[in-house]
Amino acid sequence: MPIRLFALAVLLLVSACSGGEGARPSATATTPAPTPSSSPTPTPTPAAAIEAANAAALRPGATFKADAAQRLVWSSTGVLWVVGTRTIDEVDPATGTGKHVFELREPERILALSPEGLVATTGEGPTGSATSVRLRQLGFTDPRHTLDVDGVTTAATFFGGNRVALVSGAHIRVSIWDTATGQRVGELTGFETASPVYNVAISDDGTRAAWVARATLQFMDAAAKQLGARVQTADFIGAYAFAPDGRTFASATGVQGANGTIEGRVQLWDPATGTERRRLTPAGPPLTLAFAPSAPLIAVGGAGVTFWSTADGSRAGALDEAAAGDVRLLAFSRDGATLATFSEDGTVRFWRAGR
Repeated sequence: MPIRLFALAVLLLVSACSGGEGARPSATATTPAPTPSSSPTPTPTPAAAIEAANAAALRPGATFKADAAQRLVWSSTGVLWVVGTRTIDEVDPATGTGKHVFELREPERILALSPEGLVATTGEGPTGSATSVRLRQLGFTDPRHTLDVDGVTTAATFFGGNRVALVSGAHIRVSIWDTATGQRVGELTGFETASPVYNVAISDDGTRAAWVARATLQFMDAAAKQLGARVQTADFIGAYAFAPDGRTFASATGVQGANGTIEGRVQLWDPATGTERRRLTPAGPPLTLAFAPSAPLIAVGGAGVTFWSTADGSRAGALDEAAAGDVRLLAFSRDGATLATFSEDGTVRFWRAGR
């Protein structure tokens, strides 16, 4: 064989043995052995939100015994705060276990609590005649801000994430404060009444307000600070609330019937016009009410709980008095999946949809 052809043959043989440039390496030499793939952690199925379709089949869950309660507030992290006049208990809705997280000494009292854990408290101010309102964060001892207000603050409402409205019933005035800076940023006035002002409800977006005084209700464009429609109710307004979107306002009264019994009445209003949209008739006097956060549903408490569709006014279900007790407070969790009720016997109960 000629030398040139012999050299070419040798070169091809060497290339074949080494794999050559661009050839695939053998699996045993360079490819690591495959490792078993770990199964992904299953994502828990979100709990079903309570709505008209399932409100008739709520199941009871954990319970918690409270000494006294003025309001129920769901935190932004999913625990329930049971708020008394001077104390706050934090309750796990899954187990019903609770712990004491806040306590005041007399003469201070709690006015309101935000979902972020900001507490508005009031007591005698430095002059004795005036009062101050202190904003405290749960878990911290010192107040974040001290708000100097004129006159006695009778009620407070947190809204909009960083606002608190303080009601001066004697002056028929509401001052609005920035909770981050402690600065006064607005005021609502103009409402007139001979009876005491119970409170001023404000929609969460801050655009609408409703003045509540005895059997008088007057709406207000809070953004423009203009009073709107004024309506008279049949009797004392015992409970009231804005829907989450601020487009509906509910008021509850007890009306004496022809046979002397007290009948329930819940009215759903258009706050922009003062028009009554729907009228619901619970079996007994309504003591408390709450809108579901993401469904057209309202829960009305009294002798048990009755659920109504706000879309068409139909009755969607009920928890009878034997199961729920004489309900004085109720509140939907922020995801709408749990309802907390507080009954006259001091029991907090949790209710959920599904099996």
